[in-house]
Amino acid sequence: MEVQDEHPIFNSWGGTVTTYNEFTFLKCPQCFQPFLTCTEYCNGSESYNDFEYAQVKTLYPISNTSSTYRVPTYIRKSFQEAFLCLNAKAFSACIAMCIKTIESICEEHKIEGNSLKEKLEIMRQQEIINHHLYSWASNLRLQDLSHEVDINFNQNDAQQIVELTDLLIEYIFRYRKNFELFKKTKLGDK
Repeated sequence: MEVQDEHPIFNSWGGTVTTYNEFTFLKCPQCFQPFLTCTEYCNGSESYNDFEYAQVKTLYPISNTSSTYRVPTYIRKSFQEAFLCLNAKAFSACIAMCIKTIESICEEHKIEGNSLKEKLEIMRQQEIINHHLYSWASNLRLQDLSHEVDINFNQNDAQQIVELTDLLIEYIFRYRKNFELFKKTKLGDK
């Protein structure tokens, strides 16, 4: 499906330039997930009808390729499923998928413990996560959430867990990995 909009802008020498944005909704042929792109065309000032290709931008899903390529596929897929559950207003399922994602992160780092709380404590002790992330996870009582049967979760509950999970992924797979790479190289080395 395509949606188009057109609007004139003025260039620095006083001419009119018309831009044309084409929004396209697509489905990934591999994972079957939707995505949205915007292609901006510009006609310049010479010919009104000859639009030139400018650039395609992916508007959804928002991804930071510098970090997502380092996240193991099974962790990324669990977290994507948490987002699908959040968007579908399946808040309990969203929280369950976030907890599964966090458990998978622990497994990826070979962290063993009797509970998620214990695993997060080990990750903090090993400096895989910092004390702020550990404190946040402890205050959310993730272990309790995974076993509570009589709690009805709302959107705010799910969003808080999603935000924490996202930060854990960013901290562990982007920040820590980049810092480790930085420590291995010296500034000024080529």
